[in-house]
Amino acid sequence: MNLLVQNYKTNLKQNIRIIWSGISLMADYLAILLAEMIAMYFSEENLRYIDLFIVIPFIYIAFIAAARTYRRTIPFWQRVESLFYSSIYSIIAVLLFFFVRANATEHSIAFLALLWLASFICLVIMRYLLKRILDERNIFQIPLLIIGAQEEALAFVKAINSDIGMSSYKIVGLISDKIPVKGLENYPLLGDFKDIENIIIFLMLAGPCAVYYGAMYTEALFTMCVVMCFYNARKRNYMTAGVFAALASATRIVGCTLIVVLLIEMYIDRYKKQEVMLGADNGKEIQILSGLKAGDKVVTEGAYQVKLAGATNAIPAHSHEH
Repeated sequence: MNLLVQNYKTNLKQNIRIIWSGISLMADYLAILLAEMIAMYFSEENLRYIDLFIVIPFIYIAFIAAARTYRRTIPFWQRVESLFYSSIYSIIAVLLFFFVRANATEHSIAFLALLWLASFICLVIMRYLLKRILDERNIFQIPLLIIGAQEEALAFVKAINSDIGMSSYKIVGLISDKIPVKGLENYPLLGDFKDIENIIIFLMLAGPCAVYYGAMYTEALFTMCVVMCFYNARKRNYMTAGVFAALASATRIVGCTLIVVLLIEMYIDRYKKQEVMLGADNGKEIQILSGLKAGDKVVTEGAYQVKLAGATNAIPAHSHEH
């Protein structure tokens, strides 16, 4: 099961990356076609069909991919800079292609300049529109939890919101021990710093098969199984605790160590005789002078089982309560 989950995680991550890259590549292809048509219209020059639909777009996309602009979360102006240099390298490669084909004078310098300018502008506009459309539909967004709600957090939120290239991050809440400053009041305050452990555990258990950065991880499922194993063990539901321990071991191999924890808990929970010194007795309550200390577990119900345990020093089959 662990191997299957790991393969699913890898495949899911790769599929989302492929889908995102494919959508961006199609947008770039359309932008390059539009730039070619603009350059041909204003320069009154024509391109061969193979150059128009295959050669020039392929050269552009190759340089754009080499600049790693198909990543989802990079600052927009960094993406624009990469597209700028990619368009320069691409137009130089197109010129070399025409030269190698022995048609260096086939197209004028004005056409190549128009093609470079139009391609850069069309690529930037197309990428901007694509990002806006995906963000409005909450596609490929990454949940973000911010710890702190003061000036530093406000500056961080403004930096994300003001850069469309980072808008894939979606703020799901704040954790702060102070009242959020103006500008952060619209985001839900999940708790303060002393509650941070409980909040994180709750968020993990709320999505046992959570998806982070487009890939499925089983850490949340493993954590849920471990917590439920401990909870049922403390409640003396050892059968249920064993089931959750088995699920945890199927999720992560380290879960096999839970059997040791369960055996220790069952050993501690066994019956044992303990001599005590009694004190005052008012008919309802009896004072214990010695033999027990605060926090010790004692049997309060099931007199027959207590007597049987005292006589045989064995663990009765019937369940008991503390």
